[in-house]
Formats: sequence, structure tokens, C-alpha cells
Amino acid sequence: MMIIKDAFVSFPGLVASDFANYLKVDYASDSATIDNAFYGAADYVEQIAVSQFSKRAITVTDESLNDDGYEIPYAGTIDGSVTVTYYDENNASQPLTPDSTPWLEITEMKNLFLHVVKSTMPTVYDRKDAITINLTIAPITTTPAYAVKTCIYQLGAYFYDCRINDKEPQMTVVEKLVLGVRAKEF
Repeated sequence: MMIIKDAFVSFPGLVASDFANYLKVDYASDSATIDNAFYGAADYVEQIAVSQFSKRAITVTDESLNDDGYEIPYAGTIDGSVTVTYYDENNASQPLTPDSTPWLEITEMKNLFLHVVKSTMPTVYDRKDAITINLTIAPITTTPAYAVKTCIYQLGAYFYDCRINDKEPQMTVVEKLVLGVRAKEF
């Protein structure tokens, strides 16, 4: 079973500490809550906008090499090198990169797709985390539009308020915030 994990690396033009200034709170005093509200809002807006505008570190783990490759559900471009490790038939971790062994081709479509070249596949040990692929994806657009930034800040402020005051977020409020901006910009 393939598992994809991602982590925000950066948002061009958007910084959590600027979001804290928007909230008029001290970032150092509660950075975890501010980060959770900010990144949660940004992730939600990215999904609604169907557009990636953050830089992400992606880790793909799988128990075997896929015949067709690995589809990564993000649009964007590869930023830097792709690193791969696998466990061989002796259960020893081995590095494998496209630079040294060309078994991995990178093609860009709507979603990112990592294509495995069958003729050069290594033999892997049968375990759930036999293959690990690490890469960083950069967004197609470099700076989010002002309306997107506003939407993230407003939604993030709402999430922050809910976390601080121990309230459950109402999705109708979230939808209204996002749809209001979407009607003007997306």
C-alpha cells in the first residue's frame, strides 16, 4: 500500500509570523496554535482552489515498486533532486537516485507522476516501507493572489479563534469564506 506524506516547506509571499501580525498576537507565545491555524487554512484553500501555491516536501513509501509508477496528487514542478531508498533482498537499505540509476523518470501532468522504468528495477525486500521516495515540489505560480492571501488569513483567523476558545469550526462559515473569494478570483 502506497502512503504519501507531505509537509509545507514555504508559501511564496505568505509567512506564519505575518499571519500572527494579522491576528495581532505574539508568534513566539503560541507558535504551534498559530501554525496549525495558518497551515490548516492554507491547505483547505489550496484544495478548494485546485491549485498548489505552497512548496512541499513529499515522502512516498510503498511495499513494492509499482509497475506504472507513483502518482502524486499535487500539481507543480520538482525542486531539486529526487532521492530514493529501498530495502534489498537482504533487508539492507540501499540508496537509489535518478542521477545514478535511471529507473525513475519524472513526467508532469495535472498531477505529478513518477514513472518507474521496469527494465532497471532493483529487487526489493518484502516489507511495508520497502521503497521510500523523497522530493520537493514547487508551486506552478510563484505568489498567491491577494484574494487568496486574504482568504487564508480570514479562514486561519477563524480556525485560530475556534482553537483558542475551544469551539468546533462550522463548515458553513468556512465554505462562505472560501466561496466568497472564489467567486471573485478563481
